[in-house]
Amino acid sequence: MAVMQRQHLGIREIGESVNIPPNPVARAMFYLRCICNVLDLNDGSSNLQRFTDFKNFYLLTDNEIDALTLLISSVRPQDLIGKCLFHNEEICGNSNNKFFELQEMRQNMVIVNDILIAGQQRRVNRIMFFKTAWLELYCIAPLRFLGDRMIRRKAELDARNARLMYYHQTGSGSSCCTIL
Repeated sequence: MAVMQRQHLGIREIGESVNIPPNPVARAMFYLRCICNVLDLNDGSSNLQRFTDFKNFYLLTDNEIDALTLLISSVRPQDLIGKCLFHNEEICGNSNNKFFELQEMRQNMVIVNDILIAGQQRRVNRIMFFKTAWLELYCIAPLRFLGDRMIRRKAELDARNARLMYYHQTGSGSSCCTIL
């Protein structure tokens, strides 16, 4: 654990402004990209890169969107706030969030070196400050939408399977015919 003290000299902001499509899936992908930027989650896996490419959100299949939902559920903000994510409207200024290199950040806070994510130790590479609006727009609202989507998809699949089971049990789905 590193204890940092307040100094405004040597702070180097990193990151860039991006435009995120106004789509819950794209916004969830952006949230995951931010978390990958803060934590050492980039394992070189093309799947993770696919899940953070928010500009191409429309290329994800239904199963990939479900996997994205589960992945985001494993990096919940409530587990990261105060460790590598910090709420501070003032530091963010006109942006919804800002990233800083850890070794250059000087602030009155405790920053952990590693975080346990989905049963694995992950290194904290950077920290991110965010506004409440960022958290709502890119995490809470998209995750609510994606969770509801998964529930609807499961209900549709269950209903379809029930219909198939009914047709199979009653013989309604048989392909024989009666000739008179």
